[in-house]
Amino acid sequence: MSVDEKIINFLSPGDSSLFIYIHRTPSEQLANKIMQEGFEFYDSLHNTTDVIINDPIHIQYWLKIREHYGNYTIVISLKKTVFFKYLELIKKNPNYPKIHVEVEQILTEKTPYVNANDDKIFTLSKHFIKGYFNNTTKETVYNPEYDPLFDSPVFEKNLTTIIAEQSALNANE
Repeated sequence: MSVDEKIINFLSPGDSSLFIYIHRTPSEQLANKIMQEGFEFYDSLHNTTDVIINDPIHIQYWLKIREHYGNYTIVISLKKTVFFKYLELIKKNPNYPKIHVEVEQILTEKTPYVNANDDKIFTLSKHFIKGYFNNTTKETVYNPEYDPLFDSPVFEKNLTTIIAEQSALNANE
């Protein structure tokens, strides 16, 4: 199995200023929903996505190893400058490193919710969803709202809220 050049270019256009993640899903309906509403995750993107680097063998490996999760691959991409901006703000907090905050928890526009397993679920902004592709037909669907530089005023509010919650938890320990 070799990866189609079109897919490689869609996934990783050779821009080293991006963090790129992929997530497999079983249906196009779900892929469209993620593209339109954002990507739900528990705690960290690393729990349900794979980081992609600009290497065809690396890409081929992750596409093959995750194929049993579905035929549609969601592509999540954000500029490292956005990520590192919020990482630095986290590190400036006097309670760092006692607080547990993942940068991607901040990059949400929806209020987190608690699921049936009592996990806090975050929704990464739809602006970081580049689109998706069908692994069989190689058809790519581009998200017209994709903006890897997206930075919402809500993100700073999220940071303040999460740090306050974490600080309160640490104070009770």
